[in-house]
Order: sequence, then C-alpha cells, then structure tokens
Amino acid sequence: MTSDRQPPEPHASRSLSTSWRPRPEEIRPASIGVDSEWAPLRTVALAVPGPWCRTTDPAALELMSGRPAPDDLVRDIDNLRTVFAERAIQVLDVQAISSGPNFLFLRDLWAMTPFGAVLARPAPAGRAGEERDAAWNLAALGVPVIGTVVGPGTFEGADLLWLDRRTAVVGTGLRTNDEGYDQVQGILARYGIETIRQQLQPPGQHLLGRLNFFARGGACGRRLRELPAVGSWLADNRVEVIDADEGDPAPSHWSMNFVCLGPADVVAPRTPSSLVARLRALGVAVTEVDVPALLEADGAIGCATAIVSREPV
Repeated sequence: MTSDRQPPEPHASRSLSTSWRPRPEEIRPASIGVDSEWAPLRTVALAVPGPWCRTTDPAALELMSGRPAPDDLVRDIDNLRTVFAERAIQVLDVQAISSGPNFLFLRDLWAMTPFGAVLARPAPAGRAGEERDAAWNLAALGVPVIGTVVGPGTFEGADLLWLDRRTAVVGTGLRTNDEGYDQVQGILARYGIETIRQQLQPPGQHLLGRLNFFARGGACGRRLRELPAVGSWLADNRVEVIDADEGDPAPSHWSMNFVCLGPADVVAPRTPSSLVARLRALGVAVTEVDVPALLEADGAIGCATAIVSREPV
C-alpha cells in the first residue's frame, strides 16, 4: 500500500540560513599584539593592588625579601600609571581573584604575540594558580589566548623576548623548564615563528633580567658571555649591547628592569646605578620613576608591566 503523504519541507533550523556567514579569519582586537621589544608601546596591563596584597601566607611571601605596605604598592603602581597616561599609553586594570601579592608582577603571567597571548604556568609554589586569574582577566579584556602551558611544563612570560617579528628567544632554567619551552616552541611554530632556546645559569631568574631592548639595534645586558645562543643572534644582527654593570660603582640588578616606550625611549626605576646616565649619553630618553615598594618586593617596572600591544614592526 502506498501513501499519498509527501516528505516535509526541510525545517529552517536543519538547513543553512540565508543569513549564515563563515567566521572571519581574523577576529582579534586591533588593540592587541606584540612582535618586538622596542616598537612604540600602545597598551599595557597593571594589577590593581587590593586586599590580596595583605596576605601573611609564608608560601606567598617567600619570593619577596621585604614586606612592603599595600598602600606603598598602590602608590608605586599609580606612579607608573601616571607615566603611561602622560604618554597616551592605554592602561588596562587587572584584578587578582585568588592570587597572592606576587600577582603584581604581571609580566610573568603571559607572553604576548602578534596573534594573542601564550598563558604562562609559574614555577614557584607561591605563584601556583596565578595563571587562572590571568586567564580570567585576559578573557574579560577580550585578549585571545593562542596557547596554554600545562603540567609538567612551567613557563613565565619574562622568559620570552622578541628579537624580530618572526623570531623569539626563550630562556630556560629556574622559571621555564624544558617541557615548558617545548610547549611554547610548538605554539609559536604554528604561526611561523622561530624560537631560540637560551639556557640560563643561576642565579638568574628570568631572561628579562639578563637582556632588555631599548631600540631595534640597542639593548642592555648582563653576563652575556653566559648567553651564547642569543649572543650569537645579537652579534649577527649588529645589535649593540651595553653591559649594565660595567664600571658601575653601585650596580643594581633592577637598573635594567625598564619598559621600552618606543625606540630610544624607556621608563626605568630610580636606583643608585649609573646605567641611566650611560643610556642618556647614548641619546636614550629615560623617565625615572620612584617604585621603592616594588623594589622591596623584589621586582620593578619591567616585572610589573604586562605588555599587551605595540605598533607592529
């Protein structure tokens, strides 16, 4: 027996709507992206000190040699915020949710690329879990995360520096382990970015503490003989490196913990070091900022500033 019933017309929900469009290939905000350490700075992120800075948890405080008062930390961050505002650099406020006072040092919690952020996984026990707060903030700010380092890997953002738009160097050692490097290398390789691996010898914490650029062809360094991989690249590309400690009667390992605002233009912590005078003698504009509480907490301007966007090279 045959039926006269006809099959139903396809329901609209089961077919492509005439208004359907494919997802655009590029959806990241125009205000994010980094492919150098020296191009004009557009956007940064700073942590807003809050009650989480008042913890007495020994694990959270073990990385700090001093115990700065929270109000003093607020003052230091405000001093830094003022400099960025005066230069028309956008400052994004980042809030800790479950982290301790080391969350102030945002540079460690992600590394920015031209395509989005690589989320870190801090190595110290006292910073474990900070990546969760970083991920929440990046999502709230609309910053895409292109990769996340997972266990047993560890990786901190201050161990990654851009050498040129297609080459990054990653320091391995105390903070970024071999597994973390392999994961970061794999993430960047998907975007055609070459990675140079540089082993760091103790007592160095991060690569940023050993090398920091103030221009395309200029950088400050410390004990570069111990950094043969990146040293070879710098020599081949004719980058002039100033020894941060050479001839300094009062060397300070925080003296080169500056943020490059643009070519030959930096904001640096005020310290007894002569490095600022030497940079100025080379024609580098240096804005000094008082950040004694950050220094007491074993950090400085470069540690506290997460770079979100620079003009593309």
